[in-house]
Amino acid sequence: MSGADALPWFLQRLALDGSADQRAIRRAYAREVKRIDQGADAEGFQQLREAYETALRWEQYQRYYARAEAEADAAPGAPLPAMPAADAPETPERAPAAAQEHVRPSPDSPPLLDLDPLQIDPQQLSADVFEAFMAGCSGLAQGRTLHDSAAWEQHLRTCLHDDRLVNLAARGIFEARIVHLLASGWRNGHETLLEAAADVFEWRRDRHRLRQFGHAGAIVDRAIDERSMFDNQDRDQKTAQRQVIARLRESDVPESGQLRADMPHVEQMAMRFPTWLELVASMDNVELWRTAYAALPDELKQPVAAAEEAPPPAAAKPGKIGWVSAGSTVFWLLLLTAALRFIHHAVDLPGTHGTPAVATNKPGAGQALTGPRTEQQRKIEQQLRAAGAAQVEKYSPPSAERLEEIRSRIRYRVTQMETPGQYTVKFKVQLDKQGRIEHVVLHKASGLPLYDATVEKAIRNTPPFPTGTSPQFVLSYGLEIISRPAGPAHEPANSGETGAPPTPPQ
Repeated sequence: MSGADALPWFLQRLALDGSADQRAIRRAYAREVKRIDQGADAEGFQQLREAYETALRWEQYQRYYARAEAEADAAPGAPLPAMPAADAPETPERAPAAAQEHVRPSPDSPPLLDLDPLQIDPQQLSADVFEAFMAGCSGLAQGRTLHDSAAWEQHLRTCLHDDRLVNLAARGIFEARIVHLLASGWRNGHETLLEAAADVFEWRRDRHRLRQFGHAGAIVDRAIDERSMFDNQDRDQKTAQRQVIARLRESDVPESGQLRADMPHVEQMAMRFPTWLELVASMDNVELWRTAYAALPDELKQPVAAAEEAPPPAAAKPGKIGWVSAGSTVFWLLLLTAALRFIHHAVDLPGTHGTPAVATNKPGAGQALTGPRTEQQRKIEQQLRAAGAAQVEKYSPPSAERLEEIRSRIRYRVTQMETPGQYTVKFKVQLDKQGRIEHVVLHKASGLPLYDATVEKAIRNTPPFPTGTSPQFVLSYGLEIISRPAGPAHEPANSGETGAPPTPPQ
């Protein structure tokens, strides 16, 4: 019999040998779960899950019996040590015989049974489970399971049943990670994850539950409210808007006829359900659609019958300033160049690609569009150049000195609970006419809620900006946490003193 055949079935399923410890088992499970289409192979996924749970129990037995034998050799006749109730299975006497044939504990990691509870890091426990959760999500976000709420809910419940989340602190941190993941904006599959998480964590029933997660919890809470408002609409309107949301998740901008029909719905949803829309659709695509719609000839901007009461597109409003990155002195020129390139394709689509003409009640409108299109395009480009030049001359981004002054007041204490890595947070800032901070809205969470709150406080406490500063911009600050040998705790003078140069503000 070969060595591989002698291994227990669960180790063979996970492609492990007899020396596997808990960390190796969890990594193997995260690797194997990526290879399974849970919607198409539910039986295979269940078998993998059973192999994973059995392997964890098997590894606990290896450490238990190894410890018992070591103590028996040291003190002959002494009784076997009792197995902690939290880790002991219900029927320890039924341990498989094969499990007792491979007593080879890993020397690299101390047995969890010997650790003091204070030595167990709930942050690391939750991070390990969250890593496996994200690995499963990458598989669910492809194919038929993308919108299968039951499959996403089952995956989330499976992770919550992980032994590492028996630790209540780790379980709470894991839920917080889900909340911040959703609040950071749409990614493929988030529209389904939002509904599954709301059911699993009972966010709809217990509205106070989300409040413990600060700003991110408030975002998800508002999104749930707005989803209920969306569901209360007329059935035909909901159907049309769902189709528009689905197109917003695609990378391509629709042709001019479809864009003309969809934009009133987009603006209506952006006005009525702004938070929910950011969590279930690409806001980058919303801005691209607005740019393309603004570039259409006036003849194509007639409202369609289904959404005539919708407000006009925000991008077409005169004098509206787009969001810019603070510190970028060439943003307006780059935006103008990108807009002109995009306009070229948007205006040329009806004729160049053979798109059918948009229906209209005006006689001869179709002929009018095919003739002077080139001249109309030149006029639009000239108008945009003039408007862009005026905006560049009128407004300027916040100065580098002001950005550095804000950074100097970001006093965040790094503890041993944070996971090493790079963290960046972005806030949208709105100024009033006097240059004072009017609104500060989280645009992208860093994953460290306390750090995000510290940065927001530093931004809100800044003095008024000089006259001529752009009234809307995005501020971005970050830090890098590097693992170091244990030493005396210290409080960094600013957000960058974490063992590496600070990420420069943007």
